[in-house]
Amino acid sequence: MSIPARILAFTGLALSACFPSVLVGENPLGTDGPDSSTGPDSSTGPDPSTGAPTSGDPGTGEPSEAVCGDGVVDGGEACDDGNDEPNDGCGVNCTRTGEVVWTVKGAGSIRGFATGADGTIYLCTFGVVNEPAFVRAFAPDGTELWSTSAPHFGELAVSPAGPIFLANPLTGIHSFTPDGALVATWDPFPELGIFGLAATDDALYVGTGDPEIEGQLVVHRLDLATGAPVWEGRTPEGITTIPEQLVIAGDRILVPGYLFTDEGRGSMLAAFDGGTGEMLSLELEDPAAPAWSSLAVLGDGDLVLAGLATDPDGLLVRRLSADFAEAWSDLTPASAGTSPRAERVAAGPQGHIAVAGFDLADNSSAIVRLLDGAGATLWSSRFASPQDDERDGAVGVAFGPDHLVAGGTVDTQTEDGHGTSEWWLRRFAID
Repeated sequence: MSIPARILAFTGLALSACFPSVLVGENPLGTDGPDSSTGPDSSTGPDPSTGAPTSGDPGTGEPSEAVCGDGVVDGGEACDDGNDEPNDGCGVNCTRTGEVVWTVKGAGSIRGFATGADGTIYLCTFGVVNEPAFVRAFAPDGTELWSTSAPHFGELAVSPAGPIFLANPLTGIHSFTPDGALVATWDPFPELGIFGLAATDDALYVGTGDPEIEGQLVVHRLDLATGAPVWEGRTPEGITTIPEQLVIAGDRILVPGYLFTDEGRGSMLAAFDGGTGEMLSLELEDPAAPAWSSLAVLGDGDLVLAGLATDPDGLLVRRLSADFAEAWSDLTPASAGTSPRAERVAAGPQGHIAVAGFDLADNSSAIVRLLDGAGATLWSSRFASPQDDERDGAVGVAFGPDHLVAGGTVDTQTEDGHGTSEWWLRRFAID
């Protein structure tokens, strides 16, 4: 079975235990770099503190060169708030960034990320010495509601009916109540690599491979209450699939990724009937064959994909209609010093689109970007460490009713060849 190595890796990084703490409007690692959005120019007017004109040579009346950080929005600047705080909505190079409302941090790394309809944020964290994995719940204001130990780390999914599910190939599927109590464990397919998990009111969908058939993708529907198998859907034999996520889209189950056939590599958006498991389609036609890493469903039924473009190399976001017709594509190409990658994409209630990931070429910095429904970047934030031995990356992103949350992990290499990890969770304003 060809499943990405990160799905089957079960090693954690050691870090001394610590309790999560909320930092309001603060993030010492925040920077804005080459991927920051320029956005539309703000209109110039009087300096709000002095009433003086925004720019110009007082002797000639001619416009002076724009100076970022003087509190005056000049031509070529998307914003200028007169300070060097990168996470207040205006970055140090006068481009739009995300306004960080709060940050929560803790020991270990994020291995599962999900949100509920009420805005509750769920994490599965792992990697603290002599401690198990944890499932944690946070309120939209960053308050930790509860945390409970879990048998192992894994994918998370939240059912609208209330239960929270965690799936791990070694320990099975675990069901938690909304207040964090572990109430059931099922093991319908032991030791299969699990790449995706999603839940409805009455069903749990799990994506795995088949150890007997190289590269085959299998989607399982389980009864939400008992864990009993209802059906399974499979891709054809002879096609090597690399699935990345499992998403419920109306009456279909969709799996983005990429695949290999006798003709070479292709883009994959596998579609299965949610009622029967029948495979409806598999490959997306695209000569550049982007590798899709994530999929989200917009409120009108349209789809948005994010992943890796190959010609040219870069971070690609694409909006499709429900029948997979392309509406638009937005490419952020790799350049000198940048190599952006998408890890997850999310769709918001007002048509916003958020992409979270990392930049391999910038000391592996985390990136979070907000787009409108037409593909225009509203703001872009980068979270980079000045330390060469630290690697940051965002692994999850989701919308609440009026906000955006993203989570990620900072890995630090130690002198003895081992490492430590610290997870982070941030809320961004979107108004």
